[in-house]
Amino acid sequence: MADIIKLPKEISELIAAGEVIERPASVIKELCENAIDAAANSITVEIQHGGILYMRVTDNGSGIKKDQVKTAFLRHATSKIHTKEDLDKILSLGFRGEALASICAVARVEVLTAVEGENGVKFSISGGEEQDFFETGCPKGTTVIVRDLFYNTPARMKFLKSDMREGSNCLAIVERLALSHPEIAFKFIKDGKTVLNTPGDGNIKNATYSVLGKDFTNNLIEVDSAENGISVKGFCCKPNFCKPSRAHQYFFVNGRFVKSGTCAAALTESYKNSLMVGKFPSCLLYIDMPPQTVDVNVHPTKTEIRFSDEKRVFSAVFHAVKDGLLKGDDRPDITTKQNNGFFVNETAAQEHIKLENSVFSIPVAKVEEDDKDKLHDNTSISAEDLCKIVVDDFARAKFYDDSFELPPAQFVDCRQRDKERLDALFAEAKNNLFMKNYYQGKPAQEQEEQKIIEEVKPVNTDLDHSEDIPQSIIDPDNTPIEIQLAAKAADSSMDYDLRIIGEAFLTYIIAEYQNCLYFIDKHAAHERIIFNSLKQKPAQQLLLTPIIIKLDNEQYATVIENIDLLEKYSFTVEDFGEGQIMVRGVPAVISHDYESAVIEIAEKLSKHSLPITSREEELMHTVSCRAAIKAGKRSPDKERMAIAKAVLSSNDIMYCPHGRSVAFKLAKKDLEKQFGRSK
Repeated sequence: MADIIKLPKEISELIAAGEVIERPASVIKELCENAIDAAANSITVEIQHGGILYMRVTDNGSGIKKDQVKTAFLRHATSKIHTKEDLDKILSLGFRGEALASICAVARVEVLTAVEGENGVKFSISGGEEQDFFETGCPKGTTVIVRDLFYNTPARMKFLKSDMREGSNCLAIVERLALSHPEIAFKFIKDGKTVLNTPGDGNIKNATYSVLGKDFTNNLIEVDSAENGISVKGFCCKPNFCKPSRAHQYFFVNGRFVKSGTCAAALTESYKNSLMVGKFPSCLLYIDMPPQTVDVNVHPTKTEIRFSDEKRVFSAVFHAVKDGLLKGDDRPDITTKQNNGFFVNETAAQEHIKLENSVFSIPVAKVEEDDKDKLHDNTSISAEDLCKIVVDDFARAKFYDDSFELPPAQFVDCRQRDKERLDALFAEAKNNLFMKNYYQGKPAQEQEEQKIIEEVKPVNTDLDHSEDIPQSIIDPDNTPIEIQLAAKAADSSMDYDLRIIGEAFLTYIIAEYQNCLYFIDKHAAHERIIFNSLKQKPAQQLLLTPIIIKLDNEQYATVIENIDLLEKYSFTVEDFGEGQIMVRGVPAVISHDYESAVIEIAEKLSKHSLPITSREEELMHTVSCRAAIKAGKRSPDKERMAIAKAVLSSNDIMYCPHGRSVAFKLAKKDLEKQFGRSK
């Protein structure tokens, strides 16, 4: 460890005013940063009563030399800088030399420290006054104990919150430090209970798992890029896992957690058109750059910094995250919730109700309480009771058909000595009137349902159903041109592997492709296809009769100001005077209701003072949403196939412009697990 010196006045005056100790979290932050600067690879933090009564930070770093312990508690005494030039290349977390002096001024402090090969010392200081100083035995490293925070400044004490809130603030500080330094093992003990323990193996994902949990970690995409001398590594979240706030945006510049508007703006911009309204992306981004290009001597908290070239930093973060999303994002899987219903998953299907006094057990997912009572008394169970249970839990679960039989071995796991008795019970059950409907044919209710289904005649996409549905409803050759073009770009081999199964709720296309089922929102997919096509000037259709649209003053002014922008996206608009505009042409993708589309665009543009790029995005959003196929309208087979080919062949059609997922997939193996066909 470098020697601790008291800075000359001319250097200390160049340092921004140090942070006043406001709460226990301030103490934890300063002490942990000192431990990190001392090259510790293991740090333990313990607090009691929110840290107000007791805090202890222990590290195995380099320690403090015996003759420099007292100097360390003087104001502007530090080992991090020695000359004013050092302020331009700060890589350590601490450098002001004010932390220990500020802490001991408002608390009772004890320090146990030792360097390699020397005896340790214990130093006690209270309210800035020295109490004890003597040699003692202790391991290499430093332990700082802080008691009775603000005991001599009650004015500050009254601003503290509850023990729970202060304790949570302390934990948040340690979590940030654990994420910024995954190579250090952090342990946080709160009121005798360990609430955080990181492995310290240098693996960012392992540290993230310990701090932020499994779900957060499993939805991260790796980021690794370098540009103009700035390295950006770490992780960002998948677009469908964004959060309702920016609380999970972690930026670390040269190992220091910072709050940067530049980095936050670059992150948000990289998610544009993939982000749902009201959601914010999460990230853990580690930005390494030359220390002389960043100024950390700006704010007392040292979390706000200044870059010498904001544009370079913005570009580095933007391109790093954008590249990560393009390479690492994939379609979300369908997740099914497990419950106690019939055969929801293989666990439920294999679950047996064990009965202590029974000679058999029935593998059903649910049995009523009165049935359990009957099964417990196996001497009094009747075939009627047995078949009721079987019918309730198997027949109603659709495990039957016209030729269904009930082999005892399939349902009853019995001891060999009871097999004959059970065979007799099932034989009696088969002859029972209660079971006849299930063994000799479908029950009346099922027959009635089948009759209704046959009358409805649902569309079968594997057959030619042109006679079933009037041509006035669908036109097989009327697939929008932009969908056809997107589908043509697909690999021709998809024609053999892709099969359209049907369409659910006249909205969701169900397709089978490469051992997966895909559920595609046709409106969202078409919306994205149109949005992508609008990035080049779209084809225009001239109106036979121009339409005159009356706008309010603000909308009218907005449209006139943005005529060139509208022209870029194939709107031909002229000023007609007195708050009116004349529309002579519109994008070809808009097939109807031109007036409301123009009014909506004018409304959106007039409500926001947006830069030109954002105004273009708003315009493209509106056009694509207006022109897209509407949910609830039946689509012909060719259109469904074209949409599916376009979506599944391109990673650029994964989210609609508003950030909603276009498709979800369900793997065959996961479906087989649901039905107990595989484990």
